[in-house]
Amino acid sequence: MGRPHPSRPCRHGATRALTASGRPHEAGAWTPCDADTTAGSRAKTGGLPGRRRPSSTVSPSGRPVLWSRGNGWVAGGLVKTLKALKALPGDAAHVPAYRAALVRLLLAARAVQRDDGFWNVSLADPAHFPGPETSGTAFLAYGTAYALRAGLVPARDFEAVAARAWHGLVTTAVHPDGFLGYVQGAGDRPESGQPVGHGSTADFGVGAFLLAGTELALLARSERTRLTP
Repeated sequence: MGRPHPSRPCRHGATRALTASGRPHEAGAWTPCDADTTAGSRAKTGGLPGRRRPSSTVSPSGRPVLWSRGNGWVAGGLVKTLKALKALPGDAAHVPAYRAALVRLLLAARAVQRDDGFWNVSLADPAHFPGPETSGTAFLAYGTAYALRAGLVPARDFEAVAARAWHGLVTTAVHPDGFLGYVQGAGDRPESGQPVGHGSTADFGVGAFLLAGTELALLARSERTRLTP
């Protein structure tokens, strides 16, 4: 198997497999994230995982290309990994590193959230394919809601982030008949699947929306009850 895309989730699938197999001692073989989520890459991209060669991949205005859904995949992968590791007996390897990686990503994403609650498809350059985008926003809302529910981030700083994202999704992206719009099509960068509009949709966008809604509902039900990931 080749290396995963640099903006893909960490290896939560392998972690789930180890959990099911009853071999928790092997979980330590899986490092917390791909190299592009480590300090060297984050220093170049404001704390957000970038593409494999961020210095040579820039927007028309010269800013790093930071793809919204790619960062959302990382957030979602970290959440799935932490949930899977919770099922392992004893102290699972790398849990603090996974938690820290999620918090770093969410801190950076909070700084570039739009006023309407969405995140631009190109996070570092609001003029690069501007406009709302559902899939990246939903994945980042999912990660934010989980981090709030798990007590990883302070409510005073992140409840508004989650609330704005959800409000934007349900008031702008959801049609009266339930159709979900503003989903960027399949691809691997901001340029992919353009143009994105009110009638743009894809199944993975619907899945991300449902993940975000489910986690937000659990957050509301728990009334800030803290979990141990």
